[in-house]
Amino acid sequence: MLSSLFLLTTVLIAAASAACTMRVHNTLRTSSILLCGRTNGGIPGAWYNTTLRPGDTYDYPCPVTSTGYSYETYYSYRDATQCQWDGPCNPNTGTCLTYPWSMGEGVSPDNGYWYGFVAANFDGAGLGYQGNYGDPKVSYGVTLLCSSYGTSPWNGTCSVSGSSPTCTPNVPAYGKPDTGVVAAGPANNQGVMYVTIWE
Repeated sequence: MLSSLFLLTTVLIAAASAACTMRVHNTLRTSSILLCGRTNGGIPGAWYNTTLRPGDTYDYPCPVTSTGYSYETYYSYRDATQCQWDGPCNPNTGTCLTYPWSMGEGVSPDNGYWYGFVAANFDGAGLGYQGNYGDPKVSYGVTLLCSSYGTSPWNGTCSVSGSSPTCTPNVPAYGKPDTGVVAAGPANNQGVMYVTIWE
């Protein structure tokens, strides 16, 4: 019985160590950014939410996806105080006023790779964020660093050019700038996915 329990514990620890970590760091000098985790197009912040003050770092476990289930993190404009369902949006996507940037994310249970992207918020088939990206309350960028297929460093960056969002590489989704999806890992080799919020 004890040996079976030890074996089960060892397997569970090994499974836990195979997962990756999302690490988000805020390098903005004076502004906080609110991270609002969303699942399946639900309420932003219902999955997780946290405020990143200047210089703060936040770690959370990479979610493991399943069929028909999605995970996104929405990045607020500067100094937003609560994750919320935005309205009125037409159509009502729930994210048109507060969240300029979004990141899709998740580890595949089939192959252990982390799949994700950084993008200008394109929620609602392109409606997305309806504010001005050049407004001082936005005007920041988000960068994702990982290793594509465990061998090649990959850098996906979205930022503001004038009053418009831009991403590099750029694989637009519904006409909005988007880095396109990268396959990073596998997660047990990748360890950490680095996200930086920057001026």
